[in-house]
Amino acid sequence: MQFANNKMVGKGLIDAQYVDGKLFSRDIGELARKQASFWYDFKFANPATKKIQPKDIYGEGLDETAVCVGVYRP
Repeated sequence: MQFANNKMVGKGLIDAQYVDGKLFSRDIGELARKQASFWYDFKFANPATKKIQPKDIYGEGLDETAVCVGVYRP
C-alpha cells in the first residue's frame, strides 16, 4: 500500500494539530463518539501540492474507532 505522506505511517496522531493549532484528531474522535456519521472541515498541508489547503473529511464511528476519508479543496 502506498501513502501520500509516508512520514505519518505508524505515528500516533492524537495530538496532531492543523495550521490553526486545533487538535483535529481529538475533534474527530469527539464527533465519532457523538454522531453515527459526520463531516469535519479544516486546513492541512496537501502532500501533492505542498500547500495549505482546505480539507473535508467524512467519517463514521465504528465501535471505538472513527473511519474517515478526506478530500482537499482548491
